[in-house]
Parts: sequence; C-alpha cells; structure tokens
Amino acid sequence: YSLAALITSLYLFRRRPVIRLWRGRRSWIAIGLGLALGAMSAAYLGSLRYIPVSLAALLYYLYPILVSLMGYLPGRRRPSGADRWAQAIAFGGQMLSLGGLALLLGLSWGALIPWGVFLALFAAVSYALVLVFGERMIQTTSPMVLNFYIAVVNSIAFGLAAVMWGGLAWPVTASGWVGLAGGAAFFVLGFL
Repeated sequence: YSLAALITSLYLFRRRPVIRLWRGRRSWIAIGLGLALGAMSAAYLGSLRYIPVSLAALLYYLYPILVSLMGYLPGRRRPSGADRWAQAIAFGGQMLSLGGLALLLGLSWGALIPWGVFLALFAAVSYALVLVFGERMIQTTSPMVLNFYIAVVNSIAFGLAAVMWGGLAWPVTASGWVGLAGGAAFFVLGFL
C-alpha cells in the first residue's frame, strides 16, 4: 500500500488534480472504504494460511452475489424478478463449484479449519461493502484521488500493525524486491 500511495501520488502530481481530504461525512466514508479494503486484503491473505487457495478464491468470489443481495438494503434499488433469478442461478453455480472443489480436493467438512473459511468470507463481505458504499463516492470523486487516500489509510494501518506485531519482513532477494515492486505497480495499474 505504501508503494501504491507513492506511485499514485506521483501520477496525481503530474496531472495536478485537487488532492484534498473532504470534510465531514465524505472524509469518514473515504477512511472507512480504505479500512474495509485493507481488512479484505488482510483477511483473504490470512485465509491462505488455513485453507487451500482454490477454496479461499471460491469463497471470496461470493462478493458479487453479496453486492446483489445488498440491493435489498434500504435506500438501494430494489432487485427485479430477473435480478432475483440471476441471484439464485449465481448462488447455485457457486455452491456447485464449492461442492466440486471439495470432491476434487478430497476435502471433508471436518478437515476444514473454520478460521480460514471465516477469513475468506469476511474478505468477500468487506469487498462487497467497499463496492456498495464506494459507488456513490466514485460518482463525485476522482477514482485516483479516492484510491490515493485508500492507499494512504492502509499504509498507516498496515504500518501500525507491522510495528505492533513484530515489524516488517522485507524481501531478501532481488526477485523478492521485483515481486514487491511489481505487485505495487500492478495494484496501481488496476486503479488506472
């Protein structure tokens, strides 16, 4: 996130948009979006310590279904009959995928570590919340400015977490540094 904040700030400096944190509610929404996105990253990567990557990915990719279901929240557009059918089909497809993966990997429900499943589902919910609540913000704010603040918020949050829980583990090889720099660069390219 720190490298993403640096690269994004260079991009914004070159383009010279107004980079200011809004006052009042909008600033809290931007901070909340940043923290939710950081929680999503930490939870998804944390889930990989406990469950297979394929299972974590399938659970994480429940987020589009969750976004659709959040249409039932007050103040949101009510899903139509076609939306409900699409939700049912998507949910059924995801359940078939999860069942197929369990058969393929030979997973038993008793062998699953619930904490890993919880973290992957938490990541899906966090990202769904970012998409739903970020929708209005992105209509009135430059996406790059919002992403800059998200990266700064997470730089601070993950920096504090690293200090509190044992410090940073920097790469020790050239390929590790290339991977770190490449991850940050592709992260920013995703913003663009």
